[in-house]
Amino acid sequence: LEPENLTVTHSESSTQQVTVALTFDECLYGFELRDGTCTCSKLIDSLTCNNNNCELYRTGNIWIGLINTSETNQCIATQSCPHDYCRKGNVEFTIEMPDPQCALNRSGVLCGECDKGLSLMLGSNRCGECDNSYIALVIPFAL
Repeated sequence: LEPENLTVTHSESSTQQVTVALTFDECLYGFELRDGTCTCSKLIDSLTCNNNNCELYRTGNIWIGLINTSETNQCIATQSCPHDYCRKGNVEFTIEMPDPQCALNRSGVLCGECDKGLSLMLGSNRCGECDNSYIALVIPFAL
């Protein structure tokens, strides 16, 4: 980030103006600034980070990712995954690309969507390619 100027004016007996140039360090989502270094946030349980390449690791049956709270704001969210939507165990991902957490060809927020070009399979949480075999289900009802 570019340095920002901060002007402080104090006026008790005299007016003094001091301008200070500040540089703000910005950490990626999932990281926080501690002692001048971006390190893994301790606010999220079951999250560990690789500070060298910004990869995140999570355990358990939770989903961690960014959600839009308005047109201009995003926040990090953690939530228990619906049954069979997320991969269990250790998962490596980045906060900008959370889909590796998803199981059964799923993607999106809370792994609630099917990957592009796939549809929800009848009677399961699995996403897959559609075919015309479902027409065989109609035959007994037509008789």
